[in-house]
Amino acid sequence: MSDRPPEGPKADYGPDEANPAPIPRPPSKEELDRISEDQSLITDEWSGEPEQEGGKA
Repeated sequence: MSDRPPEGPKADYGPDEANPAPIPRPPSKEELDRISEDQSLITDEWSGEPEQEGGKA
């Protein structure tokens, strides 16, 4: 026999009683433009404290 973990909790309702999750609407052109602009501000550059003399923190 295989050692299987116990199964998780079961739903207390049948498939006819389950409510489907709402599907979100896709973003509008204006929303996409705003998101793209906001994402363009994200960089990998460190903007914290300046580097210490000798290269060590």
